[in-house]
Amino acid sequence: MFGTTDGGNNWDTLSLVNGICVDFINSQTGWTGSENGKIFKTTNGGYNWYEQTYPAGGGFVTDIYFANDSVGYSTSVFQILKTTNSGGAFVSITNNSNEVPREFSLKQNYPNPFNPSTEIKFELPQNTFVTLKVHNAVGQVVAELVNNEYRNAGRYSVSFNGTNLASGIYFYSIVAGSYNEVKKMVLLK
Repeated sequence: MFGTTDGGNNWDTLSLVNGICVDFINSQTGWTGSENGKIFKTTNGGYNWYEQTYPAGGGFVTDIYFANDSVGYSTSVFQILKTTNSGGAFVSITNNSNEVPREFSLKQNYPNPFNPSTEIKFELPQNTFVTLKVHNAVGQVVAELVNNEYRNAGRYSVSFNGTNLASGIYFYSIVAGSYNEVKKMVLLK
């Protein structure tokens, strides 16, 4: 990947990231998607790139767009994904199945224990607003994976990356309409 700061007169080699698509919200902060189903973020104009949490099996990233420093979208050959935490975790905004679940459900994350990332799945039998958060052992919110977002009935999967967290027991909670549930997971480094 190459970058310029003088309108294209001079170009710098930025990194070895093989980006297929790229989107910058300012001169320093941007994201790129790759053909091997990975998304990377930079905060220094592209000189360093850091892999973000992206669902396994997401496939070839065909496009990426960020509306601001938090909310972004990615398309792949298999799905459309959205993030609300600067690319730290993407959630599918397309149903994993055409079949509508019979009841609300929060599945056990997999893998568990995990290091550094895991998948959290949930099912919605009806359209509703959803909040999905991760809490530490004393109840403090350490990540908001889905923040009061309207979702259609269906099955969803969210990737959670605990790279910046200490080993230990964490809890993830969902609120979807009047349904709420909490499950435990273990980050083991």
